[in-house]
Amino acid sequence: MVVFLERYTTIKSSNIHCDVSSFRDDGTLEEGGIWSFDNNKIFLDIKIGEEVIKNLIIFAGHDWENQKETILFTGLDSKGCSVWGKRIK
Repeated sequence: MVVFLERYTTIKSSNIHCDVSSFRDDGTLEEGGIWSFDNNKIFLDIKIGEEVIKNLIIFAGHDWENQKETILFTGLDSKGCSVWGKRIK
């Protein structure tokens, strides 16, 4: 699964960082890092370098840029910045 991941500051509302990453079945990210999914709570955790983003909420939604249904996730990173992502392939 390939996803677009973007982080924003909650105070300045400025774009800090964005990545396109491929989530592999073995729990790794193609571009480096790891991911895990809690089936009981339906939360996604991502670790890229030293940054750990926990308890991302996953839900179905509409990708308005590509005009199709997709999988979305959102939450906060360890610094309180908002994080969101969507499946793009």
